[in-house]
Amino acid sequence: MDISGLLNLLKLPLRILIFLLVLDILLLWEPSWMVSKLGLREFLDEYRKYLGPIFLLLSVGILAWLTKNIIQYVYEKKIAKKRLWNLTPREKEILAFYIINNTRSQELPMSDGTVSELERIGIIYRSSDLGHGGYFDYNIQPWVWDYLHKHPKILE
Repeated sequence: MDISGLLNLLKLPLRILIFLLVLDILLLWEPSWMVSKLGLREFLDEYRKYLGPIFLLLSVGILAWLTKNIIQYVYEKKIAKKRLWNLTPREKEILAFYIINNTRSQELPMSDGTVSELERIGIIYRSSDLGHGGYFDYNIQPWVWDYLHKHPKILE
């Protein structure tokens, strides 16, 4: 088996990698019901030597993906928290609407640069792909909702 083919496996979406890992685990530990019912004896005899390296590659790939995304999430949240303490008046106005009206959603123009910036840094998110007149529903991130309730001075 070509090593570049194995490395290309890591470019697949996470759900596919997890599916392949589970399948590889089943083949490695070959439950007798599966081997006999599915006629996998010849396959396992021929390809067993690849199952271990595939298991290791998939495990490391999934672990790397999880680590990268956890670090990225923590970093982005830290940056967003810092950013909350340096809001422009328009950004404060948008976020104050959520708190003052005790709502987690509001219609905002998608073409507004301020709205796009708040979405880009992970403070709000577009909650619907359906809009009207250029306006879409945007929700406040749950952690931002809690943070603004704990630190109302941010919106002053």
